[in-house]
This record gives sequence, structure tokens and C-alpha cells, in this order.
Amino acid sequence: MGHCTGTVAQGQVSPDPPEPSSVRSPSSSGHELWRLGAHDLATLVASREITCREAVEAHLERIEDAGGATNAVTTRLDEQALDAADARDREVLAGAGLGPLHGVPVTVKESLDLAGSPTTMGNPSRASVVPAVTGPEAEGLLRAGAVVVGRTNAPDFSLRLHTDNDLHGPTRNPWNPGRSPGGSGGGEAVAVATGMSALGLGGDVGGSLRTPAHWCGVTTIKPTPGRVPSATSIEPREPTLSLALMTSYGPFARSVEDARIGYRALVRPDARDPWAVPVAAGEPAYSRPTAMAVLDAPDVDPAIRRAVESAAQVLSDAGFDHADEQAPSLDRVTDVWARLFLGDVAFTWPTVEPLLSDGTRRWLNDAFAVHPPPTTRDGLLATYAERHALAGQWSAFQERVPLVVAPPMAIPAPPVGFDVAGESAIAELLERGRFIFLANLLGLPAAVVPVGVADGVPVAVQLIGPRFGEELCLAAAEILERTYRRLTPIDPR
Repeated sequence: MGHCTGTVAQGQVSPDPPEPSSVRSPSSSGHELWRLGAHDLATLVASREITCREAVEAHLERIEDAGGATNAVTTRLDEQALDAADARDREVLAGAGLGPLHGVPVTVKESLDLAGSPTTMGNPSRASVVPAVTGPEAEGLLRAGAVVVGRTNAPDFSLRLHTDNDLHGPTRNPWNPGRSPGGSGGGEAVAVATGMSALGLGGDVGGSLRTPAHWCGVTTIKPTPGRVPSATSIEPREPTLSLALMTSYGPFARSVEDARIGYRALVRPDARDPWAVPVAAGEPAYSRPTAMAVLDAPDVDPAIRRAVESAAQVLSDAGFDHADEQAPSLDRVTDVWARLFLGDVAFTWPTVEPLLSDGTRRWLNDAFAVHPPPTTRDGLLATYAERHALAGQWSAFQERVPLVVAPPMAIPAPPVGFDVAGESAIAELLERGRFIFLANLLGLPAAVVPVGVADGVPVAVQLIGPRFGEELCLAAAEILERTYRRLTPIDPR
């Protein structure tokens, strides 16, 4: 597995908004509209400076121009998107109330249901599995006025840390095609990073939002599980226990403002999800002063360590208080997360294993060897009991120290093949993912925001809040974004 080091490029504090998401008049042809963020596009549509069709056409052209270099967008929805854009334009002309994403071109990961488009899960066995209805996740964006322009790539059943499969092939990191874009949301992160969509939608049970955001230079927020309702109309409809406990759904964006808009659009009631929690977006409100802790470990890449230290100083200067108290130990996080998640995978292994690509099968077999899942009832119950104990320790700690500043995955984007390099590489990789798995295991919200570049690839910082503390994570991320320049959109060619 590659170990990347380098110097983090430090941004300068500026009162002016960074160029990529600043509102400006579109060019006469409108072809540069793909450079704008979701909020800016919605603002231009609402003010009738551009049409929804112009915004959608610009992004479809961008997919045509940049898609081949990355293989991020696997299914284009040109006809449906243009029809939807025309309908959105009629709503503007009629003076209808407009949602916060009205006319904004978005993409949706192929593991989530979108009516009329296959939920492939990145696997040939599901290439023709088309849901009759849109799932609650994508429906949240549609209700906010968004227009879906395409579906994006994911590894088989979202089970790999790199985005590749036998159905569509690999997605390439736009910063360096020899480096991984991450998984399982690599397609979404790349689509947003390159301007093929203004906002993306994915899920996160083991870093599938945050690791691709980190490695591709975009922003995300992983909400508390239950904040965003989830359901599928395709069998099997019921999630495994670890997925129900640890999975949440959120946006990819190029700015914190857009991530907040996307997140708030996703948070809404839906009777299809009995695990959904009736806590409105925006609550509880963020207030200062707030105590923060900074996490570190010996195996954190030096460039990422410098980024975390720099970000902590920026937050301290903005009024966050460094806590004297040590955070609870992270020693058991990876093993407990892996035993829960891999235990569920092992339960379905006889059915799933024959369908997997060689890469996904190799990675999972190595992970099983490194972290053997429970094989008995007592072993499973003991693992859940340990999770409960860890959650209690962190809940008590975050009552006193709400914000945790941490690395995301503790390495920048590694070379392609990093997750199929054998058991020793997998053991090292999973241990370096403890900062990612922490938020999944304990059901905590976490934002990732890019803060620089090291060795030619992005470097990000993770901000972990207490349960239902998404607004705290986003507020801290916004402070950092004002200090460090935004890195995308980027041209992969």
C-alpha cells in the first residue's frame, strides 16, 4: 500500500469568497455553468438569469467532455433530465414556490433507487433491476427541485474501498489516475470534483462519503444515522443489523454551503423507514464557545497530521477551546466496526460471493482473515455489547467536548490496488481507517473539508460532532473553508 507524504499547501485568509463557487453572470453560451456550485445555480435560476435547461445542458456537455477521463458517470439521463429541466422552468415562469435546489443538476450513486434507472449496485447481476419508485434519499433532492443528470459508479454492492467493478470498470481519480478515488462513493466524489454535477448523493457505513471526499478534494457531511430516511423497493428490502445501526446518507459538494443545503434537503420524514428519527435539520443550533479535542496517532501521514494541526489552530483562533481532557481510546474501534460489518457480510457470503468481482472478493477475504467475524451467538452479542460501551464513553466525553478534529483516512489517496495488496496491507489500511470507522461505529455525524494538497493529491480534515450535531460540524467546516482555498472543480484531462 502506498504511503504518500508531502507539504500541505496552506491557503490565506480572505474576506472574498473563493472563485469556484462565487456567483457570476454566465457566459453567452452558458457552457461554463458547470463551474458553479449548487447554491449559485439555484440563485441564478430563481432570479431568471439562467434557465434550468441551460444549467442541465452545461452539465451534460461537461459529462461528455470530462466523463471519459474518469468513468465516474456510468449512466447518462439526458432525455429525462432535459424534460425535468423544462418542467422546472415552467414552474419558475408560473411563479411557483421554488426549492433550494431548483434546477440544480445532480448525480445519484447506483446503489440508491431512482425510478426508471437500474439500481445496479455496481454488479452485472443487477444491471436490469429497475425500481418502480424513487427511494427516500434521492426523493429528498427531487423535492428540493434538483434535476438528476446521471448515475455514478460504485464497487460491487458498495463493499470495496476502491471504486471498480465488472459492470462498468474502474473510476479514476481526476488528480492522478494512478491514485484511487476511494470507495464506495468514488464515482460521486469524482463527478462533483470535475463539475459533472453540482451535488452528489451517496451513503456511508465505512467511509463511503468521507474517504472519497478526502481523496478527491470535495466536501461532505455524514449525518447521524436516522437523520436521512432510507428504503428500497428491491429485494432484499430490509437492511442487515450493522447497516441499520451504522449507515447514513449525505451529499458530496464543492462547498460547505452546498453541503448544508443538500443535507437539509435530505432530512425529512418518510414512513418507509422505521429507523428515521424525527429531528429537524438545523437542530440543535450551534453556539460558541465550544470545546474541541484533536485526535492523532503514530501512523497518521505527516502531511495529514500537519493539516489537522493547522486546522485546529484556525478553529482555536476562531473561538474554539482546546480541551485538556483526553478522548476515549481508539484502540478497539477498527476491530469492533469490522466484526459487526464483516459479520453481516459473512452471513450473506454464500449468496453474494459468486457474484463479486475478483478485486472485491480478494479484499473481503483478506479482511475476514485480519478481523474474523463472530461465528457464534455469544461472540456476536459480545461485539454489540462492546460497541454499546464505546458509544457510552464517547457520549459522555462529547457532552463536555462536542467537537473532535481528526484525520479522515490517515493517508492521502493511495495507488490503485492498495486494497488488494494482501493481508498485511489490509491490516495496516483498516487500522489507519480508525478515525473514519469511529463515526460509523458510534453513529456520530462527521464532515470532511479539503484544506490543501500533498504530493499532488488533496488532503482533508474530518470534524466529528455529537449525535445530531451536524450543524456544529458544518459550522466548523465553514470556518476552515474560509481559510483554505477550495480545490475543485478540476479538469481531469
